[in-house]
Amino acid sequence: MLAEDFSRDAALGQFDSVYPGWSGYDGGRDTSKNGTYNSDAVVSVSGGVVTKNLHSGNGGAQVAALTPAVNGKAWNGQLYGRYSVRFRADDVPGYKIAWLLWPSNDDWSQGEIDFPEADLGSTISGFSHDVTGNPSRNAWHMNTGTSMTDWHTATIEWTADRVTFILDGQAQSTTDRSAIPTDPMRWVLQTETALDGGAPGGGASGRVQVDWVAAWSRA
Repeated sequence: MLAEDFSRDAALGQFDSVYPGWSGYDGGRDTSKNGTYNSDAVVSVSGGVVTKNLHSGNGGAQVAALTPAVNGKAWNGQLYGRYSVRFRADDVPGYKIAWLLWPSNDDWSQGEIDFPEADLGSTISGFSHDVTGNPSRNAWHMNTGTSMTDWHTATIEWTADRVTFILDGQAQSTTDRSAIPTDPMRWVLQTETALDGGAPGGGASGRVQVDWVAAWSRA
């Protein structure tokens, strides 16, 4: 359904024009409110690899979220599916990834699935939020114990009766109904400032890189 190997180079400041629909969060503040989504200052593509150069500038931390698009148009998601990404990240204090499935209608009470999620420099975790009325509660959580500094392939499989996180072929699942969304969701590769510890130091900078992404429907 969706596959992108980033074969078209895009210099800094050109990502939005080369990959229309992929910078849907630009101009907004991130979750902690310490960073601004700004693909023009952060994202470039070369040799089939997206590089997000996280850094401070223009009055604050500069971050970026990839919002997968289909045929140049924003993709608002689907009910159930399989989502895979090949990635790596530097150890950059004060920043994190939270690559997630988010309700297509923005109603958080319908849940949230995060994988991979971690502060940069920490180990890769996964979370599925409660869908029974308290979305701030993690109904399921797992930690892979694996660093992000090497290349990895992370996959979410979401069906009507199961959520599975797969890292480099190693899978963990839950069948807890409170952790399984039942409404359409969209995919966002959200790279942002860490939720704890305040704004990143001005000297903190480094890369998050993505080789390819793919998504399929799943009953």
